[in-house]
Amino acid sequence: RLLAEFSGVSVREKSGVRQCRDYFGYDGARQVLDPTLLLTAGQYETFLKQGTASNDTLFCYIFQIKSDMRRALGRLASQQGCRIVHRTDRAVDSNGKMPGIEQWLTELHDARCVITDSFHACVFSILFHKPFVVCINHRRGSARIESLLELFGLESRIVDSGSELAA
Repeated sequence: RLLAEFSGVSVREKSGVRQCRDYFGYDGARQVLDPTLLLTAGQYETFLKQGTASNDTLFCYIFQIKSDMRRALGRLASQQGCRIVHRTDRAVDSNGKMPGIEQWLTELHDARCVITDSFHACVFSILFHKPFVVCINHRRGSARIESLLELFGLESRIVDSGSELAA
């Protein structure tokens, strides 16, 4: 009942509009762009670290990578003549540090292609016009990614398994 007191309610997912209606009886919710899409690619490019990334890479940003996906990535990298740069949400160096956002953006920006299960990696792939494939992780939620790809007509970028990568 308190939602009706707001002058507006915005959600990022198409399903969120439906949930507001079905669960809360509120028909005024509107789907809006994620805030990361409010800046241009050029504005994000000011954060890139010049000369630190290579364009012969396959940028892999997958949180929970399974062995079949790891094998498929290896085959794809071999076919494309690329090396794999793999990032997750876990620390990657001996000091327990993750790469900064500038390094992450640079690696994605300069990669030949992107393989991900991350909403934000999809956003930046779209902004930077990178070829990309999304491996949906239904346990982590797929509504945001599916809504994003639908907005841009990119639903064909979704794959369900590693076997689809080489296709």
